[in-house]
Amino acid sequence: MTELNAADAIRAEREPLLTFERLLEVEQGNVQEHYQRFLLALLAVLSWIAALRWTVTNSEPAVGVYWPTLFGLLVTLGISWTLRARVRLSIAVALIGLAGCVALEGWFNPGLLSLLLFAPWIVLVSAVASTAVLAGGALGCAVLIVLLAIRLPDASSVVFPAGLSLFTVTIAAWIASRPIFDSLAMALYSASDAMRARDELRDQRRQLAHTVKMLDEALYRQSRLSTSLILARQQAEEARQLKVRFANMLSHEIRTPLNIIISFSEVMANAPEVYGLHEWPASLRADVNEIYRAGKHLLGLINDVLELAQIEANRVILKKERVSLIEVVEQAVALTHGWFDHAGLYLKMETEGDIPLMLIDRVRIRQVLLNLLSNARHYTAQGGVTVRVARLEDEVVVSVRDTGIGISKDNLHRLFEEFARFGETIDDAASSGLGLAISRLFIQLHGGRMWAESAGVPGLGTTVFFTLPLTPAAVLTDVNQPERDAEYWQSRYDRARAERLVLVVADDPTVVQVAARLLGNHGRVITSSLAGALDVLNQHQPDAVVVLADKRALSDQMTDALRQSGAALIFCALEGAGSSTQSKDALGAPNINGWLVKPITRDDLTAALLSVAPHARLIMSIEDDAQMARFYELALGRDSRLPNSPRLINVSRAADVMALLQECMPDVILLDLNLGDASGWDVLAEIRRHWSNRELPVIVVTAMDRFGAPALQSYEMRISRAATFTQRETVLCLQNILEAVLE
Repeated sequence: MTELNAADAIRAEREPLLTFERLLEVEQGNVQEHYQRFLLALLAVLSWIAALRWTVTNSEPAVGVYWPTLFGLLVTLGISWTLRARVRLSIAVALIGLAGCVALEGWFNPGLLSLLLFAPWIVLVSAVASTAVLAGGALGCAVLIVLLAIRLPDASSVVFPAGLSLFTVTIAAWIASRPIFDSLAMALYSASDAMRARDELRDQRRQLAHTVKMLDEALYRQSRLSTSLILARQQAEEARQLKVRFANMLSHEIRTPLNIIISFSEVMANAPEVYGLHEWPASLRADVNEIYRAGKHLLGLINDVLELAQIEANRVILKKERVSLIEVVEQAVALTHGWFDHAGLYLKMETEGDIPLMLIDRVRIRQVLLNLLSNARHYTAQGGVTVRVARLEDEVVVSVRDTGIGISKDNLHRLFEEFARFGETIDDAASSGLGLAISRLFIQLHGGRMWAESAGVPGLGTTVFFTLPLTPAAVLTDVNQPERDAEYWQSRYDRARAERLVLVVADDPTVVQVAARLLGNHGRVITSSLAGALDVLNQHQPDAVVVLADKRALSDQMTDALRQSGAALIFCALEGAGSSTQSKDALGAPNINGWLVKPITRDDLTAALLSVAPHARLIMSIEDDAQMARFYELALGRDSRLPNSPRLINVSRAADVMALLQECMPDVILLDLNLGDASGWDVLAEIRRHWSNRELPVIVVTAMDRFGAPALQSYEMRISRAATFTQRETVLCLQNILEAVLE
């Protein structure tokens, strides 16, 4: 009984598939019957035309011999009609008879026109014949064309056009008919594959019961591990908090001396008149600019290290732009060339292939190269280092090969681990063991790979490779478009992108600094306070306006004016702008008029003063660092942007602040939070007990990020403009917003 039930179940499973096969055969039969009727009708029409031609030309026998073709058509029509019950045989007879009629036409009426009739016959055959039959028929027609053309006086002038026509039509007919046959073959294959899948399904059902049992056991073990995972997560969270605290403390210690490097070099390079000089010598100015650029580069790295520590997912914001990778490599080589010259080592650069512009983060890739070159220098005593850039299909491979001590194969797989160090450096330089690990992270964020190869033999050294994928636009440019046209339109696109103007409106200098740095890839960024936003808007007419403020700080009149300007208005209600949380109120956020994060430049300081106290005549700096006080004096001494040429007084001790404020009241105070004899927060609290933030503005200048948290955290965002957003713009906005919030 059980065996009968199993057999019935198998038949029930196969029944739908068998029904499908029967339906498919019926459809094929219907198609063949329609094609048979078409051929019979075609034979009848051709017979009538041949009879009409024979009747008209019968009186002129010199014109040609037409009765054999007429006779052949009539015979073919008669036989095909007689065999119409056997559809396939009738179709075969009709096609063979048509071929014979064309051959008769070519024999009795030789010429190019009669030989060209083989091409339409190929089209008729392609509708029902397989590829092999079609190829055989085309070959037979080619032989007949050659045999019939031999009888002509000028055979070569006829064979070539007739053969070319036959070849062209054969290829076109094969291409046109393949989808039909492929569809039928796929349908049959799908039916047989479905039957095979049903058979496999029964075996899988038996395995499923066993798998379910194993899953129950795995779930039990997983429940036992969940408690351990919770404890491990708590420990990881504590470790993450310690890492954030360590990063904040370390950044403060680095930013303080870095502030002196950037601030003074910026003043020296851009305002030599404060030192009583008209212009620096060219070589000295170039060196000062190099110091300033190196300091700014280091500042960018410090900012991203803080972001990496504070973001739980440990994601770094890449500022990608379309740049030349060769130029980035050349800059890294130029920066490190002195290291190798001083040690008597060579540093060479090689390129292979055409390297197009690439969409990369210039700072990150340069930092990777500097890390690799620094490591190669420290472990190389003789010879030198070769940097090679080569293009391989859809990616670019960069390699740094040295002739140093090498790395054993046992340690090679641990080369990119954090804090991994192998062997002693040649120059006894200290290494943190993080350079290669961070470099590989940057390359992976670009979608590339990094690995190393070494024979472990001194003198053969180590080669570190990393790849960068070419952007789709770059690949398309090199493969599918003319190079000159692609370069032209790409340059026009880059120029148009660079000429776009983005206005950032915010009263908080910290927010302005961060936003200008992160949004610089979308065009030229200009900034303004809320009070001066309308004037800047009318003067520059930006393409987009980004307002970073509290919702209550933006009046309806200003909102309407910004929206009616034609620019896209993006409003972000920041979490700490005017609506601070209780913890931030405890830190005195409402009592602060501005916040500058070191390192600061002359432009940053001037912009903050113009925003808080544009008509200031007397500025007090509470700063115990004599070098920073000297920077204030140099930066503000001859700045034409400050209308009243303010005078600066500095207080180095917190105990002297209140006494000096009683004697002379400044228009604004520059306050350092890290004073030697007291906390800047205590000084701020004492000042606010006597004067409000309107009576005496205070700008904090410190190396700490504001409140130890990211500056751009919003709880509401709005996008609007006077013109209607198109469907494409709306979809793009929705896609990018969903990608951000669902990440």
